[in-house]
Order: sequence, then structure tokens, then C-alpha cells
Amino acid sequence: MSASPARIQANRANAELSTGPRTPAGKLRSSLNALRHGLTSKMVLLPGDDLQAYNTFQRAFFADLKPKGELEQQLAYTLAITQWRLNRCRAFEESVLATRTLHPADPDANAKLTRDQIDSIARLSLYESRLNRIFQTTLKQFRALQAERIERDDRAMADAARVLQHSQSKQMPFDPAELGFVFSPLEIETWLRRHDRIQAAQQAATIGLDRRFSAAGR
Repeated sequence: MSASPARIQANRANAELSTGPRTPAGKLRSSLNALRHGLTSKMVLLPGDDLQAYNTFQRAFFADLKPKGELEQQLAYTLAITQWRLNRCRAFEESVLATRTLHPADPDANAKLTRDQIDSIARLSLYESRLNRIFQTTLKQFRALQAERIERDDRAMADAARVLQHSQSKQMPFDPAELGFVFSPLEIETWLRRHDRIQAAQQAATIGLDRRFSAAGR
């Protein structure tokens, strides 16, 4: 049976009068309910989260990790949202600790925690431990995958540089894409110059060291 117009109007009036918990105990319960929801929610962003702050946070994570390829990007995304949830966990803990002042039943109340607060902090600690394990496992996977990719790219770049040098010595055109290389000619030339400079610096350091040893032995 549908509600009467009078009942609908009464419900609206009651909703307008409801402004949330007003007493310290009510505010504490509301905070703990938010905590439980935040810990168990599968959503990355919860009501009240700042979307712009999250986007900035994620971009900074990606800029630091420098993922390439779909798999690296997925792992980087998992790292970002896990750290975001860890930060939320710590913010909740600060919120719970801040509610200690809401129950001043005796002069020492500010130094004590209620049973609900103790239970909430225990859940926070458990949840934070799980998140830390997820973060460390994912970071290990990401670093291993990234190291393999960097090593593979370095080998391919060295091969491309050798082909470029051979082509230049024979005055032949060289198109990296024709041979399956994913690097541009400019990238290969830049890598080759860097490689040659490093080798020259290493040789100069070795010669200088040999001269110092020779001078010391005279």
C-alpha cells in the first residue's frame, strides 16, 4: 500500500529536521560507522574523498614508477590505490584517537580509549597489515617486471646501435621499424652517443689510475 500524501509530507519534514548526530556519543558512533564502511568498501573513492586530490596522487605515483605496457600500468594502479587506502586508514586512526575527548567522565578520560575505540584501532591495524602485504607483494612484482623490461630494452637498443653503426659505415639507409625495432633513429643515436661518452670516460679514468700507480712506483 502506497503512503498517503500526509505521510509523505511528514517524512519529508522529518528528513529536513534530521541533521545527523549532535551528542558526543552519537558523533562517535557515526565516526565508527564511517570507519567500518571505509575499511570494507571495494570502492577506491568514498563519499567525501577529493577526486582531484586522488587524481593528483595517482599521477605522482605513475610519474615516480614510470610504468610501460599494460601489465606495468595495472600493477602501478594497484600500488596507487593501495597506498591511497593506507593513507585513509591512518586518517581514520587519527579520527578515532581524536574522539577520546568526547567522553570526559573523569579527569583522566582524555588519556583513555573506549572499548569501541580500542576495537576500531585493532581493526585498523589488521586492515593496515593486509594493505601493506598487498603493497609489498605488488611492488616486488612491479620491480621484477620493470627490471626484465629494461634489460630486454637495453639488449634491443644495443643491437639497434650496432646495426646503425654498420649501416653508416656502409652508407646504407637504416629504418629501425623494418627490422622490428621499436626505437626511433633519434633514440638510437642518442643512446649510442651516451654509450660512447660513458666508455670514453671509463677509459680515461682507467688511464689516469694507471698513471698514478706508475708514478707511485717510481
